[in-house]
Amino acid sequence: NLEKLKRKKDVMKIEICNAEQAFYKMHFENTFLKGKYIVISIRSTPSPITFTETDYLKGSLILQFADIEPSWVEENGGVEFLKDKTDVPLIVFSEEMAKQIIQFVQDHQDVETILVHCDAGVSRSRAVGAYLDWIFNSKRDQVSYRLRRGNIEFFDILNKVGQDQFGLPGFQRAFPKYIPVYRDEDVYGNPHHFKLDGVLELKL
Repeated sequence: NLEKLKRKKDVMKIEICNAEQAFYKMHFENTFLKGKYIVISIRSTPSPITFTETDYLKGSLILQFADIEPSWVEENGGVEFLKDKTDVPLIVFSEEMAKQIIQFVQDHQDVETILVHCDAGVSRSRAVGAYLDWIFNSKRDQVSYRLRRGNIEFFDILNKVGQDQFGLPGFQRAFPKYIPVYRDEDVYGNPHHFKLDGVLELKL
């Protein structure tokens, strides 16, 4: 329900960072985060690290999915075909994960900050952060800025689920889409590692 995402405050602060920065900020939460916050922790591989609620931290959502576009996985044989070609678990972002994210932030609207991190703080967390900036703050310029370095397909899935399942306003993109190009070898020429090789820019 859109009304459930309306806040008394003017702006919800969306913090985007890498894993190391996130843990540092959370350790010194009273200095860097100042006030109540929640964290969305995006990981590529399983991790035993969890978070304990404090006077400041009011909730956490831990998700595991690869920094690979779901459409690329489907176009290249699907998860079952690709899982033997990489040495990390190949879990792709899904509408169910998008639903978890939206439901989580909807249930914790009384915080001042949403901290979102992934491994590098460049792709997955920026896409999630861009969507949260849209539904909470309606800042089109900020959304566009975040998406230029984020994985747009993650954003599009969130955008679709937000509209279809939560009745949230959709974001209409009017800027370039950057498509990751992957190769099936690492920088040393060894096979079975999916690495980001570059980007192709397509005008939408």
